[in-house]
Amino acid sequence: MSKPSTVHVIMACHNRAALTQRLLRQLDQVSCPLSITLYDDGSTDGTVESALSSFPEITVLRGDGSAFWARSMAIAEAHVLNSSTAGDDDVLLWMNDDVLLAEDAIERAMMIHALQPGAIIVGAMQDPIDGSLTYSGLVQQGRH
Repeated sequence: MSKPSTVHVIMACHNRAALTQRLLRQLDQVSCPLSITLYDDGSTDGTVESALSSFPEITVLRGDGSAFWARSMAIAEAHVLNSSTAGDDDVLLWMNDDVLLAEDAIERAMMIHALQPGAIIVGAMQDPIDGSLTYSGLVQQGRH
């Protein structure tokens, strides 16, 4: 039997200690194998210290405040892809720290991954008050 795919979570943060901590607590409840890489872009509010005190197994990359979100995520992704721990069947999950995960969101995504290993899976975002869809991916119809 082959080993289950590892989900390599990458996150970018800057002075969002409470949100980062909340997401890390949610990820701690996930039943599939996870590795977490956090790119902290120069936080001064204790984000890194808080994250590491609760979750010492995460990888923290540090910036000086000039990377912003896109470059932070690119650096975190490159770190994971260039690491010796990333396997061919593993999954890369881009995660924003302000997301509230559905209880089984990652497990459901991994079930889809097992059925469609080459697919890009996009999670839908939902309004926390009325449940309406606020953001998601789509299946392209036609040329544009």
